[in-house]
Amino acid sequence: MTQKIAIVTGASSGIGKATAELLAANGYYVFAMARRVERLEQIRSDCIEPIPLDVTDEKAIALAIAHIILGYVVINC
Repeated sequence: MTQKIAIVTGASSGIGKATAELLAANGYYVFAMARRVERLEQIRSDCIEPIPLDVTDEKAIALAIAHIILGYVVINC
């Protein structure tokens, strides 16, 4: 079976955090993105990978997507 993945922005709090946690609980490998790195680290798990990201920074977006595409390893959550 292919591992399901999700990308969630605004994952350091509120709806974004709840969404990342719910997806992970339902078998997704989640790339959780937000500016507040310290809060992202609080939700790190086997199925949630925090990625610092400011969505207004085009270069940061390109780097984050490259990280996901080039570095993603299939993990069963």
